[in-house]
Amino acid sequence: MYCQTLLGLEETAQNSFFLHDMKAYIHSYHTLSPLNSPNGILSHLSVPKQAEMTLPDYKELIPGSYLRRMSKVIKMGTGTALRTLNGKEVQGIIVGSGGGCYANSLAFIREYLGRETESLSPTAFIQSTDNTIAGQIALILKNYSYNITYIQKGLAFENALIDAMLLSEENQSDVLVGGVDEFIPLFELSESTRRDHPDYWIGEGSSFFVLNQNPLKAIAKISACAMSNGNNGSLNDRLKVFLHQHELKTPDLILHGNSFLNPEPVNGEIHGITTFNYSEHSGIYFSNSAFATQLAAEIISDPALAKSKGFSAKNILIVNHFFEQDWGFIYVTTP
Repeated sequence: MYCQTLLGLEETAQNSFFLHDMKAYIHSYHTLSPLNSPNGILSHLSVPKQAEMTLPDYKELIPGSYLRRMSKVIKMGTGTALRTLNGKEVQGIIVGSGGGCYANSLAFIREYLGRETESLSPTAFIQSTDNTIAGQIALILKNYSYNITYIQKGLAFENALIDAMLLSEENQSDVLVGGVDEFIPLFELSESTRRDHPDYWIGEGSSFFVLNQNPLKAIAKISACAMSNGNNGSLNDRLKVFLHQHELKTPDLILHGNSFLNPEPVNGEIHGITTFNYSEHSGIYFSNSAFATQLAAEIISDPALAKSKGFSAKNILIVNHFFEQDWGFIYVTTP
């Protein structure tokens, strides 16, 4: 039945929204970001301006036999996931990563092109597949449940989140879901882009969540997640369709960002609702809407801290866009 539900996603002709009558509750989360925020994003919120990411001591999280062979992005994703779980068992491991294990893929290609007669080291090839992170988490946990990776570029995390919500509803179980991408030098900004968009910078990060269908002691509730494709219609029209189809209240706050180097149209189109550009704080990377999802959960779960940072919201809409053609919408509210 789960596969039938996933394959039976509806699509409207006008705005290409994928509709899902579903919800899920966030019970734990953890993010690794340039904000150096092991205890949360909100308390460390600032614009790091391409600050170097402070990496944790992975020896405390990952067995040494695995750690020695891991690349940076695999360490990021696996370490964040294990800290999010904190010993909890899950019935699904779902990862969204638009770039996947890019550095390992590039390393293998370079070694292949530069070789003469010597044999190639298999390590970079083995760890170059996009599902390596989800696989490593499963191997360490000895978890043989559902395991999948979504690589739909700027909507990788939204795809993973929808799948996780469906799976948790179908199995009535805890599900681990996250978004992770490493810094990709190929996307580094040109001087003209830096000049025209001083707040743009290429980032990287890893954010994971444990979701289930139980509101008891939940941190926040995800009431809807949807995607819209195509460049027809304004952002306002898309938002109206999304809110109407999911029977959602007008949000108190919109967290908006872009997951690739494209113009940011949100500020010019939204009126009467407070907006905040999360990509100025996370940096630009494919799955940075996962960063925004934790930020939304923190704002909702800690109103006092949120107020000290200038936020006051019970219903938050995350708007992510990729090349102004692929749009992701995540609605986070109080449990």
